[in-house]
Amino acid sequence: MWLDREIIKIQALSRGHLGRLKHAIRMSRWRHAAIEVQRAFRGHCGRKERNKLMLDRQSEARQELIDMLRSEDEFRLEQIERQKKKLKKRDLSSKIRKLANQMGRKRDTVFQSEFDYVNLQRERTMGEFLFEATERNTKRWGETQNSLFERLNSVSPRAISQGWVDELDEDIKKFREQVTNDKIELLFEIQAPLRRYEEENKRRKQQIDEAEWWHRRVRE
Repeated sequence: MWLDREIIKIQALSRGHLGRLKHAIRMSRWRHAAIEVQRAFRGHCGRKERNKLMLDRQSEARQELIDMLRSEDEFRLEQIERQKKKLKKRDLSSKIRKLANQMGRKRDTVFQSEFDYVNLQRERTMGEFLFEATERNTKRWGETQNSLFERLNSVSPRAISQGWVDELDEDIKKFREQVTNDKIELLFEIQAPLRRYEEENKRRKQQIDEAEWWHRRVRE
């Protein structure tokens, strides 16, 4: 009887020890599983929060980009309108056409003045020759007189001796001054402003084209 009671105590102690050992092992496994579940859940919550923050940041960046593009679009539109108003106010096309017409007329005037100037010089040369022939009074005078009078529109030797050559010199001087003044006016008062207006008109149109190109890029 005594031995049975002692055996029962030993068995109870053994079963208690084994039970506690199994419970410890089971608790260890459960703790590890709980840790894995918590880790997975925290990872899921972290990724969810991260995705939310990234989405918010992307949304803010996208909205900032949209606002910037909208501001850029408005700026380009204002720039286009401003450049068009300036171009219209300057009325460069009309000025260019007007100066181009003036340049054409002035060139014709210069060509005509140069032609008259050359003719006066030619008459001056023939007049000198006729005056020398008159002074020499040679036998060849009759032949020279007939040929030269026809070319000088029946100018008499008397007119030559009374200062016709001097008058030609004065006319040549005046025509030379007139040709010089016409050329100066053509170059500095017509052609130079015309070139400035053309360059300004080209530059303003390029600015408008660039602004319209940027406007189309922003809209795209």
